[in-house]
Amino acid sequence: MQGYRSTGHAMFAGENRPYGAMITYAANASEDGSVTVEISDDRGDVVYDTTASPARGLNRIVWNLRRRGFAAPDGDGDEPEEGPEVLPGTYHVRTVAGSDTSETTLAIIPDPRLQIAPADRRAKSDALLAVGARMNQSHRLVGNIRQLEDAVQRVLEELGDRDREDLRAAGAALEDSLGALVGQIVRQAEGPGLFGRGNLVAGQLRNLYSSLDSSWDRPTDAQETAMMRVSARLDALVASFNGLAVREAVQFRDAARAAGLDLVPTVEPIR
Repeated sequence: MQGYRSTGHAMFAGENRPYGAMITYAANASEDGSVTVEISDDRGDVVYDTTASPARGLNRIVWNLRRRGFAAPDGDGDEPEEGPEVLPGTYHVRTVAGSDTSETTLAIIPDPRLQIAPADRRAKSDALLAVGARMNQSHRLVGNIRQLEDAVQRVLEELGDRDREDLRAAGAALEDSLGALVGQIVRQAEGPGLFGRGNLVAGQLRNLYSSLDSSWDRPTDAQETAMMRVSARLDALVASFNGLAVREAVQFRDAARAAGLDLVPTVEPIR
């Protein structure tokens, strides 16, 4: 009311309807007190799921129409990047509470204010999923690199003052190689432009995903070029790591075991 001459001049505003699909369900007391809601597409692939602790009676969740998220490309934190919105179509909702299961369908329709061809929507969705898959891949790559870095450091620490300069030298060389790889993904680097060659892979993936997710229009030529460049760069890094994992890392692991230090895990190559 402050600033208005009378109640008739006041601004009245209600709470907006949440964006997305509102799913209402009735819950009895289940064995573990939780309810799982799964949403799948017409191929049966689960695109979203959540677990809630409902009250007895009617409950409601709101699905914001987005898919499961992708792993953070820098390998830090547990919170995934938010997934893209699903395409218009029919989706299946499955609610599980204890031994009780309920299923229904919901229809996602396109915003009539946006005149976007279905083929363009599909092209944008495919591009977002492709970038998301690369984000997951880079996350696994960083995780494996850091796992090996930690193992090498533990071996070098356990060596203490033993006369094993050969093992120390091999460990230092492996650390340098691993550091050079991860430094192209997540550490600071200088470089011009949004998609410049000097940018880190994690930043390129994040920027590209945000750019694609800003509209439903078909990916631009610039976005497709950026995707090809970052994919080629990530492929090269994966190939380099896989080479280290099956050669230098295995040699260092075997040498450490011979010294009584079984601390280096066998790391599977990144696919």
